[in-house]
Amino acid sequence: MKRIYIYFFLTFLYTIGYAQNADFDLSLKLNTQSNRYYFEVVLTNTSSDATYTFNRSSDSCLGGYPHACILVPELEYKDGSMHEGLDLGFFYFTHEGKKELKILPGESYSCNIAYLCEQQIMGMLRRSDLGNVKQIRVRLKKFKALKTGNKYFDVIDTQGNDVETATVLIAATSTSPYEKTISAKYALTKDKSEIGSLSLKLEDKTSYKNLVVTNSYNENKCLKLTWNPEELVIDLEDATIIQNKNENDYTNELIFSLEKKNSKNFIFYQLDNTKTINEENFTLVESTECN
Repeated sequence: MKRIYIYFFLTFLYTIGYAQNADFDLSLKLNTQSNRYYFEVVLTNTSSDATYTFNRSSDSCLGGYPHACILVPELEYKDGSMHEGLDLGFFYFTHEGKKELKILPGESYSCNIAYLCEQQIMGMLRRSDLGNVKQIRVRLKKFKALKTGNKYFDVIDTQGNDVETATVLIAATSTSPYEKTISAKYALTKDKSEIGSLSLKLEDKTSYKNLVVTNSYNENKCLKLTWNPEELVIDLEDATIIQNKNENDYTNELIFSLEKKNSKNFIFYQLDNTKTINEENFTLVESTECN
């Protein structure tokens, strides 16, 4: 009867997860595929540029009881009452020889939690909860992590002149749990490095060819791309790109701007598939005609 009882209980059990930090998604899934049921809790960094670092003080292996980043089950009973489960450890990484845990943008950390508290095993539910729970959700309390990210700003001259050097004051203010402001002045110099290149890469697709034009310089470039229109026909509808044609009214040249550290893709159709077409069939040079 015990196996049947648990089966009906799982049928009506819903699970929810949430984290208080806007950069994270906390999900909860009940695994019933193995002989021993367990919950998989997944914490996903949903930010686009922030990396979160958890140090040894957040690891639940240390000290025998979690002091930070504690996973708390919140149980909704069938009668509508709410009950809080036992505080559970969530981060376990020092036993793997790691001094810290990093969760990069888009990456996740997962932890398996036992279905039921038994003997020395901490679980999501206590025996007194069985048969009474309608829904489970989990949250992380005492969430402590170091947040780092790539931030940038533009230095602009109000008169429209090029900025070669500048002194900027940067201030950072914390709001919780303590209020503190730190600041520092930085002397900036414009990067005039000429290190970089302009490159072409031709990719063969099923019915067309994709030309990738890359600017690896640390500055925007105005470029001119030419080819033989008797070999290749371009498919282009971008009004911002200048198209020049030959005497037969076929497009054989493009003039366009390409931002620093960036690429553009152009689609071409080959007129004679018996010929070999590669990057050498194109000419790419810098131009002054973009403006």
